[in-house]
Amino acid sequence: MKIFSNALIYLSSSILNKAIPFLMLPILTVYLSPENYGTLALCLLINNVFIAFMGMNMQVNISRFFAIESDSNLAKLIGNIILILLGTLLLIYSLIFGLLNLYEEVFSIPTYYIAYLPLLSFLMILNTLNLTILRNEGRAYLFGVIEVTSSILIMVGTIIFLVIIDMGWISQLIGMLLTYFVMSLFSIYYILTKGYCDFSFSINIIKKILNISVPMIPHVLGSLIIGLSDRIFIEKMVGLNDVGIYTVAYSFGMIIGVFCDSFIKSWSPWFYKVFPNSELDKKRMIVKYTYGYFFVIFSLAIALSYFSKFILPLVVSVEFSSASSFIIWIALGYACQGIYKIFFPYIVVFNKTKLLALITSFTAILNLIFNYIFILNYGTVGAAYSTLLSFIISSILTIFIVNKYTDLPWFNVCLKNRD
Repeated sequence: MKIFSNALIYLSSSILNKAIPFLMLPILTVYLSPENYGTLALCLLINNVFIAFMGMNMQVNISRFFAIESDSNLAKLIGNIILILLGTLLLIYSLIFGLLNLYEEVFSIPTYYIAYLPLLSFLMILNTLNLTILRNEGRAYLFGVIEVTSSILIMVGTIIFLVIIDMGWISQLIGMLLTYFVMSLFSIYYILTKGYCDFSFSINIIKKILNISVPMIPHVLGSLIIGLSDRIFIEKMVGLNDVGIYTVAYSFGMIIGVFCDSFIKSWSPWFYKVFPNSELDKKRMIVKYTYGYFFVIFSLAIALSYFSKFILPLVVSVEFSSASSFIIWIALGYACQGIYKIFFPYIVVFNKTKLLALITSFTAILNLIFNYIFILNYGTVGAAYSTLLSFIISSILTIFIVNKYTDLPWFNVCLKNRD
């Protein structure tokens, strides 16, 4: 079935894509101290916040309407997404210039470095829009080539600026900025030559986009809080040294996220086509795939936690060896996040992104409370406990909402139809 063949391609490209930064760990942990590595991690966190505000997860609109809109309407949709993106870029830069005059640094990062991040976010979002188009076209091979090429270019750029030019932790950001500039040029070329972009300004289309995407801002920010605020709490309550060590553990745990994302990349285009008008047999197929997905990701999380204690000493310096104690909780957290991700398309189909925003915002607030309490009582590992618990709560609430609006046969999936 094409969903599995594409998933295998996405998995292969994702493994190669994630293996490259993973293989860079020996270089980064040798040339950067845990404190500098922690600074880099916080800078990337801020970049993700900019992506949340600027991008608003607008690529979801492409997946949602790709199979049901005409080519001309789809081109207008994508064109207006890019117009919104340009507007948010200008808005954020107007705020950034004010920040530069008020503060010398934010979270131990000089503000003049932060000024580069909105541009990086803009370029990354353009690339994401193009990848979303490719995914919905079913062009898994080209998707994989772009992903892997991007990682290779980032790696080469980072090594040049870190090892040869000796520019410190900022080296990876420079490598990313140059890489995504090149990839965004290709994205613009592909989108224009394939006729996927019409810049005809339309209030109605913008309203349709924002109706789905604006609620995604608190949702994406809430997800960032759940997934990344732990490092801010560690930096404030323990120190940058522990942020660097914890981030190394995250690099291992996120392997589960790679498997989840690879399947979802293939799953969501198929789901958006099949689910809205699906017969009982199709619904049972959806349920079977979902159960199989649950089994695989949790089995992988447990296996990863076991083998990582043998692999970790081979790829990082001794300063980062204590990261092994965090990996089990982070891996399980990514598995729980994977549960939420497979239910996310249901929320989009039923246009209930506002409910999703409420769930994520509520869970994010709990996450902040959990982080403070657990880190205060258990130290750095408390952050991993907090993240796992938050993802569990988020997944349970999302499943509850989905079940309220669907009638999938979760408990009679093996029964056959009776005429």
